[in-house]
Amino acid sequence: MLFTIDARLDHSPNQLTVFHTLTGRPVLHLNESELREMLEAGDICMQELTSNDSGTLQSLAWELLLFQSASHTRHSSLSSFHA
Repeated sequence: MLFTIDARLDHSPNQLTVFHTLTGRPVLHLNESELREMLEAGDICMQELTSNDSGTLQSLAWELLLFQSASHTRHSSLSSFHA
């Protein structure tokens, strides 16, 4: 597996971190409010987070990374827009 998901959902503050498996470096971190927002919006579902299937977890990790990348791109595009 290329990524490992560490989802701490059993105690407050809830958080989710995606690590690069080979280096151990965190590549994505969602704090409690970001995680709650994504769960409420349906961007993440509890069934995926609690899955034991490595394919499901890898797909989820890639989706989260793509979502973060799109979010950063959108925000940086808006902030650099000049009318």
